[in-house]
Parts: sequence; structure tokens; C-alpha cells
Amino acid sequence: MGNLASAIHPQEMDAAIRRMKTLLRLLEPEPCAQPKAHKERKWPIPEPVQVAMLKAMHPEMAEARVRKLLREGRMCLPGKKYDIPGVERAAIISFVAYVGKKPVEIGDDDFSRNGLGWLANRHGSSFGALKSVGLLSEKERHAHRFRKKPETFGNREKRIDKLREAQKKLGGEPRERRTRDFKEPFPKVYNMVINYYHGSAFEAYFDAGLVTKRDEEYMRANNKPGK
Repeated sequence: MGNLASAIHPQEMDAAIRRMKTLLRLLEPEPCAQPKAHKERKWPIPEPVQVAMLKAMHPEMAEARVRKLLREGRMCLPGKKYDIPGVERAAIISFVAYVGKKPVEIGDDDFSRNGLGWLANRHGSSFGALKSVGLLSEKERHAHRFRKKPETFGNREKRIDKLREAQKKLGGEPRERRTRDFKEPFPKVYNMVINYYHGSAFEAYFDAGLVTKRDEEYMRANNKPGK
């Protein structure tokens, strides 16, 4: 036996051992691939909104059943593509009902905090998303834009009060007023005229009833830059 072992070349012995190890590895069962962990949303979509979206995707199913399957984990929203007709509308309307705010008070941050930032981005802004389902109109664009300052921008009566108060303190003829007259003494009124009345002192004063249409040509000419 010793003579037989000594007759085998060492390199052939090494090759035989490597082949044996290879065969043994092939006989071992391969480990199962671990499923990828589900990436949780930083801001998850609220359940009522998910139910509304899934119901729009599966109109043949009762809402109660959709909610039950969702809670049991047997049903979930697909990826990020929600191009099925009616899904976006269902998402926006149910979202507004969920947050409990007036549409004009809902901003981009509200959409983002409720996992619907992609929906606002798709329509350019929260205003565009709300307008797409008829919850806001073009006339409400300014009120929506300045929703954080209702005392200055959102309420017409308060806008008029601010303008009349400023005019009383400034004195002089209302038709002589220029937009820049508000800048130093009344910066909030100045910003209101710039943002809400397109920078026109005439439009602001006309809305407040301080001037008439007969003053328009004179005031617009007097309000040009450099004058």
C-alpha cells in the first residue's frame, strides 16, 4: 500500500482532492435567496387614502373588503405608477377628507407628509392637484398661495381695511398714490400690493373703493418705474 501511495505523483493527488471537494460542494443544498426587505415609506399614505385608491383600481370589490384585505396584508398598492383612470381623483378627494382642512388651506407640505408628494409634483403643485379634481379654481390661486397669511391676503375685507388704514396715515389724494409709497412705512401692505394686486396701486385702491375707473389711466401712468 505504501508503495502504491508513493507511486502517485503529488500533483495528481492534489488534483484528485480538488475534484473531490468540488463534488462535495455540488452535493450541498444551495441556500435560499433571502427576499429583499420592504422599504417603508418615510411618510406612509394614510389607510383611508389607500383604500380609496385600491377601490378605484378594483371597482368590482366592496370598500369594506378592500379595507379588510389591506389590513391583513393580502392587498397593497402597486409600485409608483397609478395611471389607472380615477385613481388620482380618488386619492386627492379622500386625502382632503382625511386631513380635514379646506382645499384652499392645503399645501405641498400636507401632500408630502401624507406620502402624496409625488401627486403634487405630477401636477406641478398642490394647487394644480386640487384644481385637477375641481376642488379649487383659478380665482383661488392667490388665496391658496398666501394661505399662511389670511390676515393680509386671504380675506378681502381685511385687505381693504389695511389699504384704507395705510391711506389714512399717508394722507393726500388716493389717486396720487404709488406702489413704492407703501414700501418703507407699510411693508406688509407693499407686499400685498405686489403679490395680490400685481404691483398696481390702482388695482388695490380700486378694490378698496378709494378710486374709480376714471383714475385708472392717470394712476397707471404715474406708477410706471422711475416715476
